[in-house]
Amino acid sequence: MINKEIELLKKANDAAIQNIQENGGPFGAVAVDESGSKQVVGCNRVTDQLDPTAHAEVQAIRNHEQKYGVGSLQNGEIFTSCYPCPMCNALMEEKGISRSTYSSNKKDADNAGFADDFLYVQQALLEEDQEPSVPVSLLPDDLHATLNPDHFYLLDEAHHIIASCESDRLFTAIPKLTKQINTFETPNCFLVSSKELKILDYMASCWMGIEKIYVLQKEHLKIKKNTHKVEHVYVNVENEGGPFQLWGNHSDRTEYGLKPNV
Repeated sequence: MINKEIELLKKANDAAIQNIQENGGPFGAVAVDESGSKQVVGCNRVTDQLDPTAHAEVQAIRNHEQKYGVGSLQNGEIFTSCYPCPMCNALMEEKGISRSTYSSNKKDADNAGFADDFLYVQQALLEEDQEPSVPVSLLPDDLHATLNPDHFYLLDEAHHIIASCESDRLFTAIPKLTKQINTFETPNCFLVSSKELKILDYMASCWMGIEKIYVLQKEHLKIKKNTHKVEHVYVNVENEGGPFQLWGNHSDRTEYGLKPNV
């Protein structure tokens, strides 16, 4: 089995290396169904798609389901060039993925300039039923009359609407909102969610750097946790010239991507 794992990890790393050459981030992933026969690659395309959710693992899952249908990864696996962030982990939990195998760890990502400590702190707080750092609050009464209760909104620091859309949940609404304002970084802004919040929705919001999430109903103030958990396994891959090493040779890329609140 270990030879198969190394083969798939090298496939993820090769995808990450190719992605750097195509102006993407140094992250690649392979989504594999339970049988192991259906394998689909995804790469980090945050900047060119203006989508803070477009991490490699997310893209691999999206691509797999687009090709094989929703639910195609139940009991499946993710092979990824780097340890999944809390957002990617939350999506894997929702999809019923059993395991992720990775070849670079969180420290490797930190050293490459992709620090996401803030998200890990939020993940721990939510798992312990404590209040996270980005608050979730009821929408102020004075805004209720001006907003459609079936829409999602992005508000500026003065609470003016700068983007809006319809969607099934906040996670899928976020790319629609960021593309409307032509940036995936939204500090000092506020999100308005018309639906229940799950950990995935919250973590995706944190990647935007927002100040607060507003909800419309009291029952939506509590973020819903996932019951399914994903096993994470590290496998050492001889990776001379691998994604992060190649990334370090591109000095003009050091500011790629957004970094969460700190």
